[in-house]
Amino acid sequence: MAAAEDLRLHDKGSTFLAMRWHELFDQYTPDTFQPQLLTIPCLIEEAVEVASLSNRDDRWKKHLCAVQQEISGRLYGGVEKSLLTAQECNVVCEISTSKSTAEVGDLSRLLLLEGFTRRFSETARNRLSDLADAGVEKKKEDTDLILTLIGSQAFRRGCDATDYSDYDSMPGCAPQKVVEWILESIPQGERSFSCIVAVEMGEPEEQAGIRSVLQHRGITLASPKIPGLSCNGRWFFFKKTVKALKDNQALNALRVEIQDALNLLGFYQQSRTPRVRDRGWIYNGDSAREVDARPRRFDNLHPRRNAVTLAGRATKAISGLRGEAALASALDLHGQALRAEEDALRLVNLWSAVECLASLVDGGSIIERVERLICPIVTWRRIDKILRYLAINLHFWLKENPKIERSSIPFPLGPNDAVEPERILTIVSKLEGDHNLNSLMALTTDHPLLLYRVCSCWKFASNPREMQKRQAKSEEALRWHLSRIYRARNLLVHHGIESRFVPQLANHLQHYLSMTLSRIMHGLTFGEDWTSRDSISHWRSKYLHVNVALKEAPESLVVGDFFPEEVQDPGFPVW
Repeated sequence: MAAAEDLRLHDKGSTFLAMRWHELFDQYTPDTFQPQLLTIPCLIEEAVEVASLSNRDDRWKKHLCAVQQEISGRLYGGVEKSLLTAQECNVVCEISTSKSTAEVGDLSRLLLLEGFTRRFSETARNRLSDLADAGVEKKKEDTDLILTLIGSQAFRRGCDATDYSDYDSMPGCAPQKVVEWILESIPQGERSFSCIVAVEMGEPEEQAGIRSVLQHRGITLASPKIPGLSCNGRWFFFKKTVKALKDNQALNALRVEIQDALNLLGFYQQSRTPRVRDRGWIYNGDSAREVDARPRRFDNLHPRRNAVTLAGRATKAISGLRGEAALASALDLHGQALRAEEDALRLVNLWSAVECLASLVDGGSIIERVERLICPIVTWRRIDKILRYLAINLHFWLKENPKIERSSIPFPLGPNDAVEPERILTIVSKLEGDHNLNSLMALTTDHPLLLYRVCSCWKFASNPREMQKRQAKSEEALRWHLSRIYRARNLLVHHGIESRFVPQLANHLQHYLSMTLSRIMHGLTFGEDWTSRDSISHWRSKYLHVNVALKEAPESLVVGDFFPEEVQDPGFPVW
């Protein structure tokens, strides 16, 4: 985080653009502020796929309804509608409301054939450029919404934080220059990459068989003497030119192609399939550059600082329990998912773990029980997550700026300038003009993105009804996404069809499962007689209490209602 005196030298609009774009992909950014996986054009593509499945099997119709509901929610609940023409808007509305499966599929397909995806992308890019000309500093919210949409495209195309490590050099540029840097960083077309992948091989007979099979796919041996190649053990190098958006995508495509061929060889030989190395190389004609072929995983999950202590408490709580087979199985499947090398296997194991825990929840269908298990916990934690993220950023801002007068800060600091999230809640929940609220905004005035985060947090935290609406909208989006994950799992298990979004869906499910398991095991530490079912009921009751009170009696809510861990002054009224 930059120092205040450095940020004062730069254009605030440029600083906001660069910082917000980097934040979209930073591994420490909560999912609330990261790009969504799908935009309306992607949902239209999904409608085509699910309508086709529904035409063959009525069981998929409930999934099509979920996609239609999500399209409708996006159309009337965000900025995407403003990027559509009047005709496109009418067609998308018809797709979202039609009762005819055939009509949904036909209209969606026609819209895509007419270039809907390309026009949507171009309109978003032009809108961002217009905002840069008009003045980003005065239109931060609009800029944020458009940046997030464009970030969704970049995210799907494989961009991550490593692509934007130079973002701190951008604030010194004009806003339009930063926009060019953002847009030019997104791969627009496939390129050819000369890829090299290593395969572990055994006896000479096995080596000859592997070389022969791979040659049928145009995959040939590469010389181990190429500068940059290095591998311990009995590894042989194979090369092929592959077209893709990015180098790691090309390498992963070659890995998959080699693995598929080796799986066939292993089937006919009834032997173990040779191992393909995760990392590969891109050959430029002179030397090879090593690249990780796999997409980054678990970006939002980090080791807990007190992991040993937490594990000890959980172990002690679980050890004396009986009838906790569901929790034990879920933890075992979670461990298998962490060890899995393939994203598809990871997704299947993670969903199986979720189903184990969902057996502890009442409900009809599997997806109903999964929603009743996950949605209350994840939705309730959203407020804590946002406040905690804001508190951490305030801590780093203070740490980077020791000249800031600590006596002017409107809340007490902990050791080493630590900021407690509950202190932030008691300030951003106040009405406009509050002295402490003004002091907090003045504290962050030199940091455009941090000031925007404070103001955004205040807009919903100072209005209980607005907070409840945002919570409800977040829960609705979570239900739609769980349905998507379930659909991807079923297609994989029952039809052998792998969604192109399996890596991202597995990451999201890992995040939801981790949060749910953490709460369940936390509840088990409350007393010797507590069970997993009791723990789930406890967190669900806290969610219901906050949800109802936000609508009917916000004055009854206290600080402790919003945080899972112990806080200072838990009985202090929020409003």
